[in-house]
Amino acid sequence: MMAVDLRHYRIAEPTDGVFVYALTEEGHENTGEPAHWLCRKCVSNDKKSILSIFDDEWYCDTCNLFARVEREYCPEFVESDGRD
Repeated sequence: MMAVDLRHYRIAEPTDGVFVYALTEEGHENTGEPAHWLCRKCVSNDKKSILSIFDDEWYCDTCNLFARVEREYCPEFVESDGRD
């Protein structure tokens, strides 16, 4: 598991009360990574764990956290705050 460079992410709220780290557009340009969400719990432990779909919910394979975000909400790039 690699450490997280938070310069490339912003906290996003894809649905009410659910917070994730989302890759910024500038982060995509710098890393070439596709749009994705990171688990906030894992990021707080300096782990980069990408959420994936499991039974119509977003799921963290590292800490087993379920994010109750319906499948229709997919990761999108967010705007940078200028720190990139």
